[in-house]
Amino acid sequence: MKKILLGISLLWLAGCATPLEYDRSTFSINSDVELAYINAISTVRERDGQVFVQVTGMSPSTQMIYYKTEWFDKNGMKISTDLSKWKTVKLIENMEFTWKITSPSKRAVTYKIHITDDLGDGIIH
Repeated sequence: MKKILLGISLLWLAGCATPLEYDRSTFSINSDVELAYINAISTVRERDGQVFVQVTGMSPSTQMIYYKTEWFDKNGMKISTDLSKWKTVKLIENMEFTWKITSPSKRAVTYKIHITDDLGDGIIH
């Protein structure tokens, strides 16, 4: 009887854990990265068309992660830029974080932010 109650309790607790919900058109997040939430807000500067992105989020644990932003033109073609290199960030348990990202040029109109906790042998692009 105790095993049944323990099993039911564990199932109930697992059901309470909600998976991270985020905009998959904006983010690509490795399943091993632990985030309580993440959001991105972008604005376009009128005078020159430059895109500014502010990413905010929170991590439930202290962890080292890597992120990079890929930029795309109006035709969906990836823009090659040094700004799309991996950056290392230490996220602190239960502390909000903010990343500010700027587009490489006014040609960049959309973006995708990739987040992982392991670059492996640097094969991830």
